[in-house]
Amino acid sequence: MATTEPTLPGRSFLVRSGRALTALGFGRLALACFRAASRRDPSEREAWNAIAFLHAERRELEAALAAFERASALAPDHAPTEFNIGFILQRLGRHAEAIERFRRALALDPDLARARAALARSEAQAAIGTAADR
Repeated sequence: MATTEPTLPGRSFLVRSGRALTALGFGRLALACFRAASRRDPSEREAWNAIAFLHAERRELEAALAAFERASALAPDHAPTEFNIGFILQRLGRHAEAIERFRRALALDPDLARARAALARSEAQAAIGTAADR
């Protein structure tokens, strides 16, 4: 009888497990699943997106931004990811960059209402910051 080496779970299993663990409130374990999926297949956009959301939830904004950027590199025409990057940039106080991402999200999907609202908010915050600098 031939022996076979044990195989690691596939990335889809890891992503599904991460989703289930997230739903159950086990964020740290979910993060481990999503990270394993992204290591197994670095082009797994869904895993990178989930990693970003979990970091954002924990207020680890720089880590969230890095993961969203990775997801964006894998799907540069995905408007929600551009919105999410803008949202994180806005929370980091990087209003000019946030404005660029919100505009890009709206260029990709003009019906993305939350991007339109966030753009207006970022533009107002940038204007207040500019006026305060004078």
